[in-house]
Amino acid sequence: MRFVWLVLLGSFLICQMTESQLVYKLVKAECDGNPVRVQNVSCHVKAINWNMAVVNMDCFVAVPILNPTIRMQLLKKDYSNQWKPFLVDVTFTICEGKKNFYPYGVIFWKL
Repeated sequence: MRFVWLVLLGSFLICQMTESQLVYKLVKAECDGNPVRVQNVSCHVKAINWNMAVVNMDCFVAVPILNPTIRMQLLKKDYSNQWKPFLVDVTFTICEGKKNFYPYGVIFWKL
């Protein structure tokens, strides 16, 4: 009986955690590229409103890119003022990102 209550309580807490909405304020973006393939890389963060920001990346492609990949990573500052990985570190190709069942790709395309 105790196990059943623990399972019900755990499932209730998980449901509450999945329904909550988190908002992260984007302050800085860092874009890197392979210098052989991409030149003159620049990233700009533009604030739309208090809760939303857009990242624009401009670059010159020197050679054709056959299988482009995107790496998304969230970082947060800790108490010693250093950036540490937080929550998401995912790498995917642009073709995977267009599919509806790939969650991080859908998030990327809806931004």
